[in-house]
Amino acid sequence: MQVAHETFRRWMIEHASNDGARKLIDDNLYEMRWIFDLAETGQHRLARAEDLDLPGVARSIRLATDHPIWTVLPISLSDLLSFKPKWMPESVYQQALHGSYGRGLFDFLRDRHQYARRERGLTEPLLRMFSETLRTLEAGSPWNRYWGWLRTLLGPVENVASGNYWYALRLFCEALLSDDRLMVGELSPLISKTLRRTMPLGQKRDEPDVFLVLTA
Repeated sequence: MQVAHETFRRWMIEHASNDGARKLIDDNLYEMRWIFDLAETGQHRLARAEDLDLPGVARSIRLATDHPIWTVLPISLSDLLSFKPKWMPESVYQQALHGSYGRGLFDFLRDRHQYARRERGLTEPLLRMFSETLRTLEAGSPWNRYWGWLRTLLGPVENVASGNYWYALRLFCEALLSDDRLMVGELSPLISKTLRRTMPLGQKRDEPDVFLVLTA
């Protein structure tokens, strides 16, 4: 784990846009350290709703998206998976779930930070290095085991949850590389606290100021 984390840190330092970005990386990359712990264990340990600072989760989403999210509604993973009738096809259940929430974290982040994607041109090498670094972990490629576990566990919401998750991480890395201190500050609470303990899904369709988050 330590080797993989250090390899990624070195790559980030080498590709930083200036000395300010290199310092920003050294000061903030530790906030992503948990992703390497997650890759090593092969599991994402979601917190229980009662163990979360729900107003803090709402604040982190509001800060990252600039959207008036004032409340988060925790959705228990065990409840989510138990609701599906045995006779209902997976695709039908997935459509029903998607109909219960509106725009996701991915959509809000993409709209707010589109300029970053156009200007930086670092997305592909960044994602490739991130993926390759995590795959250097020992013990039978636990990163691959993690994704298998995630797909099995999350079932009908895996694509939405993992899409939100990865897009936020990517934006955070791009902001570090380009010395975008404002963007780093906006994303830090989401990266360091919210994503490591929950998986944001999207806004509640009938209450746009409420965001649904997946919990244990």
